[in-house]
Amino acid sequence: MFSQRRLLALSIIMACIAIAPLVALLLAEIISSQLNCIVNERSDIPCELLGTDITMLLVSFYVSGWASFITLPLAGGIAALLYLKYLDLKLINREP
Repeated sequence: MFSQRRLLALSIIMACIAIAPLVALLLAEIISSQLNCIVNERSDIPCELLGTDITMLLVSFYVSGWASFITLPLAGGIAALLYLKYLDLKLINREP
């Protein structure tokens, strides 16, 4: 069906999709703490970076963390299954 290389690449891509919302959430937290502004779901204090207001960008990154409730189980599960299939093919194709 798929080659070993393709299965490994697909599993890495799905793992990246699974953790992308959490990475965005952590990035928003790091940036807002460095700029000394408060960003959360109910209120915000304007954050300026190089003269540009990035408050709404940080809010959207922060709220995207909720998507991890969907991406972690689905994309993470698919990544795990693809990786197990990759390991299975690797063991079958290995010559003694």
